Amino acid sequence: MVNTLPWAKKSVNSAILFKKRTAAYRGVDMNRPQKLLIIISFIFLMGVFGYHFLLDISLLDSLYMTVITVSTVGFKEVGEMNDAAKIFTILLIISSLSFLAYAISGAVSMIMDGNLGMILRRKSVNAKIAKLNDHYIICGAKETGGHAIEMFLQSAEPFVVIDDDEELVDKLIGNNALAIMGESTSEEALKSAQIERAKGILLALPRDIDNVFAALTARALNPTINIVSIVYQQEAEKKLLRAGVNKTINPNNIGGSRMASLLLKPNVISFFDVITKIGDYQLDVEEVQIEAGSELADKTLTEAEIPRKTGLKVLAIKTGVDGKMQINPSANSSLCANDIIIVIGAREQIVKLRQLSNSKV
Repeated sequence: MVNTLPWAKKSVNSAILFKKRTAAYRGVDMNRPQKLLIIISFIFLMGVFGYHFLLDISLLDSLYMTVITVSTVGFKEVGEMNDAAKIFTILLIISSLSFLAYAISGAVSMIMDGNLGMILRRKSVNAKIAKLNDHYIICGAKETGGHAIEMFLQSAEPFVVIDDDEELVDKLIGNNALAIMGESTSEEALKSAQIERAKGILLALPRDIDNVFAALTARALNPTINIVSIVYQQEAEKKLLRAGVNKTINPNNIGGSRMASLLLKPNVISFFDVITKIGDYQLDVEEVQIEAGSELADKTLTEAEIPRKTGLKVLAIKTGVDGKMQINPSANSSLCANDIIIVIGAREQIVKLRQLSNSKV
């Protein structure tokens, strides 16, 4: 019990912080439309039932009286106006004018504060996120997460970013990315990102302990999701794997290996840099899965004619049966359903390959 208490406390604190920051991000004016609707509903109900009892008229006539009074159009009254009804009418007019002043001040305030555009963008983002399926989630938009976001923006894959920096989230939304402000360790934030329907999550938070907790929460909400996490301390890697992370990436190891390679194998590194970007011409190394019933299924590489039909170079084939990787496959290598082919080429060429690999059924 003692060991789990800090986790529970952290969970509660994260949820509270998520709510507070979300409220602060949205602003008080996010609730203004609901307030206006409640007030106008109250005014109309008060008018309808007030006239109904004071003038002894039907509910329809009472609604008519309320509308002409609130709108101040001045049509003929229904029923004989007594003193009580006149006083009630005065109060109803004052209430409606006060409501109008409140509505106008609210609209001016939203425009002057610049919140109106943010509110509209936020609603649009939330609507798009609610429709996502088989998407990715990026937790943390700084440094490592920021580079990952750049790659996702270049791809056609749907993704959502979760970060606790309001300014950064605003910037992402301005760049047409889907982003949520909140704590990535919060169950509420992950649910807002539709984690139950996501197929992958990238954890790039600044502390190993945060990545561990985010992994635990993500795995509990989606048992089948693919989790990739950054890891800073070597001893934290086992904890992340036990928390449900599928793969870990240590930026120190990668950075050190690349620096050494630049000295020991500079031409090899230059080659990889060249094949991924040649001037303005961008080449991608991509993986494409072959679906059953597609034009590529149950054929050899020679029969599939991938280079002729798409212009792509096939680098490897990962078989769907046993997961073995065939590097630089021969022309007689077979392509079966669920196999994954790894290719290099331009994006438009990869689009053609995806069309060939999709099932015709």
